[in-house]
Amino acid sequence: IEGEAHSQTFTIECLIKKSNIKTQGVGNSRRIAEQEAASKAYQLMLELN
Repeated sequence: IEGEAHSQTFTIECLIKKSNIKTQGVGNSRRIAEQEAASKAYQLMLELN
């Protein structure tokens, strides 16, 4: 978590060990950052299969 209390930036990492996938999401809320990281991981899984 970075920034002042009124304008924080959250950085979340999504790791899928079985597929060796590691992505990162950034957003102004934890939920948005989590969704971005998960979405990126999902897209990578689709590309690899």
